[in-house]
Amino acid sequence: MINNPKIVIFSSPIHTGKSSTLEKFSSNRQDISGILCPEVEGKKAVKFLPQSDYIFLETTNTRAENTIIVGNYKFDASVMQQISEFISIIEIEKWNIIIIDEIGKLELMDRGYEPGLSYFLKNFKESKFQTLLILVVRDSLVRDVIEKYKIEHTNIVYTPDDLYRYFTKSLR
Repeated sequence: MINNPKIVIFSSPIHTGKSSTLEKFSSNRQDISGILCPEVEGKKAVKFLPQSDYIFLETTNTRAENTIIVGNYKFDASVMQQISEFISIIEIEKWNIIIIDEIGKLELMDRGYEPGLSYFLKNFKESKFQTLLILVVRDSLVRDVIEKYKIEHTNIVYTPDDLYRYFTKSLR
């Protein structure tokens, strides 16, 4: 385990409360940026941190040009584009913590949060700032995400208690 990693991967199986945990830990903190993608009213939504409003990511639209389908989910392509653009312009030096929830199958296929995610990760890895990056990754995809994005010097945490230590360390 690395004592002070710049990147922490928070991982557990699907529907085990990863986003809810992060939402709880990040509430009322103005030193955190990034995205959270919890379920709201039974649909996937996105919150652009540190804002508190949600935009629905999941859609009922069946028009193929505006919808990205993965598994049982139908995502609004325009919202995915907004996420990609938001991630690409996060100013690393301004934040104690940056959260990217969740890197999944779409990103591994260069869709979803791409190309903004790759651009951001490249800049983050080259930065000299002490910002902590928390990447949310389903347990079955951790190895693939680490390989694709060439993530080194990371800790992988599996429980809210383990993750909480990083939130308390980052308080200014």
